[in-house]
Amino acid sequence: MDRRQYIVALAGNNNRILKVFDAATGMLAGQFSSQGEVMTPPIVVGNMVSYVINTPGFSNMGVRKKLPGGMLISYFKV
Repeated sequence: MDRRQYIVALAGNNNRILKVFDAATGMLAGQFSSQGEVMTPPIVVGNMVSYVINTPGFSNMGVRKKLPGGMLISYFKV
């Protein structure tokens, strides 16, 4: 089981890039883009991150991704 801890920070134009840092070393561990503008601060729990995005023409939706690579786990309704 991976026991690393991560910090996720928003970056880029319109808050569409999420950078993942190893909390112990401060080194960049990964980076991925969102499908829309990130509307909430990323919430990290274990090796997952959750956040809400806004996509033009659609309502806000929640996204849950695995860290550090950003593989999609699920969407959820907000």
